[in-house]
Amino acid sequence: MAEPATVVTLDVYSGRPNPEWTLSDGEVRELHARLDALSNPLGSQPSRNEALGYRGLRVTTQRESKDVELTVGKGTIAVESGASAAYYRDTNRQLERWLFDTGKPKLRPQLVQSVEQALAKPD
Repeated sequence: MAEPATVVTLDVYSGRPNPEWTLSDGEVRELHARLDALSNPLGSQPSRNEALGYRGLRVTTQRESKDVELTVGKGTIAVESGASAAYYRDTNRQLERWLFDTGKPKLRPQLVQSVEQALAKPD
């Protein structure tokens, strides 16, 4: 049986569907390697970004046969699986930028420019 697709959602719109794309097998392996390397835990859950415009990325994936939800944005990473959750600092927004880069070819140029401007702002 094939592994479920790993889907990235760009959290940018209010009132209409957000853009989504599916990671390739190689990108999924890279994502999991990046998750395995997380080493900057946060003591508590980061505050949610409820602003209009770009708010971050959400990822649904599977690890060790468990559904995992990631929320990545503003320099933080939330990793949730079932009832457990862990929170990490995304130093220099590396994971956030990498995930965004995987979707750039599928996004409108104006949207790419808008998100890149948001990513250039300090955390």
